[in-house]
Amino acid sequence: MRRQVTRIKRAPTCLADHQPKLIHKVLDLRVLAGQHPNELNVVSWIACMEWDPSAGNVSRVVREVLDAYPGPEHKRLREAFREWVLGAAQSWGIGDEVLKQVESLKEAGMIYAGVEELKERAHREGLAEGIRQGRAEGHVTLVCRQARLKFGAGTAERLSRLLKGVSDPERIGRIGDRIIECETGTELLARAREV
Repeated sequence: MRRQVTRIKRAPTCLADHQPKLIHKVLDLRVLAGQHPNELNVVSWIACMEWDPSAGNVSRVVREVLDAYPGPEHKRLREAFREWVLGAAQSWGIGDEVLKQVESLKEAGMIYAGVEELKERAHREGLAEGIRQGRAEGHVTLVCRQARLKFGAGTAERLSRLLKGVSDPERIGRIGDRIIECETGTELLARAREV
């Protein structure tokens, strides 16, 4: 890993007493996160979790920390990791009352993994719902277009308002059938309300 050291330039003599005397090191998370398992240390584990906050990775890092630092002399280190994991879990809306009950790093890792799993499931369900809604809107658009062609723009507009929020493809299909069966736009709208 390449280390870069940045020094603060010297201040004018009148400000020299107030100049910070710290040396800063720039850490490359990608390099630290990709280190070989034998080279892992506390900073590498934090980099791993920052670089890849997925449930699987956080759970793996939690196990590694617990394995590497099991004794009572490492309690503060485990608590620091616990706080990081809980902070990440809190950002997903887990209530403080639940987080206060988490006493160990292992429990914190399990909560984080659970949150990540719920987030993934919500994403998949939201995607599926979006697809269903998109298809329903496409069917409604098609039915209204057919109504416009047969009965005119006024009927199509009223039918569109009637179908607003309808997502059942069967119901939309039955209304499409009514376009063929009905003789007037008024009859279509009356029968569409019955479906």
